[in-house]
Amino acid sequence: MVLFATWIVFCLIGFAIAGIWAGLAVIAIGAAILGLVRWLAKTQVITCDQSGLTVKATSRRKGSSTTTVEWPQVTATRFYEQTVGDDESEVTNGHFEVSAGTNTVLHITDASRSFKQMIAAVCDRTTHLDYRWVPRKDAKNEQVLTQAGAYAKVRR
Repeated sequence: MVLFATWIVFCLIGFAIAGIWAGLAVIAIGAAILGLVRWLAKTQVITCDQSGLTVKATSRRKGSSTTTVEWPQVTATRFYEQTVGDDESEVTNGHFEVSAGTNTVLHITDASRSFKQMIAAVCDRTTHLDYRWVPRKDAKNEQVLTQAGAYAKVRR
């Protein structure tokens, strides 16, 4: 009986050690995948001043590019929300785009820390457009043209 109990104890110790190694392997694989995704991801540096908008994009796959547009060249801005996932894990993300002609010169999501400030800055500087985007809660006394999730397109 003592031999059997000793064997059980040694098995439990063995399983615990194997579990630790398996857990560490899963953590290491996850960290490697996260690092690879971050390494391949595109980064953007957006500069917004009185004359216009400059977007410097850098990607390990596509290289780097710089797009500059003056405010009078902006022909449209758009806010929309996109829901991804299944019924149990749906996530809704806000998107904001700035277009000049047929080209989208800026596309940011609400994952960006400066999302709200960027929308406000662009709308403040594109006074030639007959509309602007404001947070929906701030559109109470405005003529609302369209509502898109957290934002409303209002007449200037």
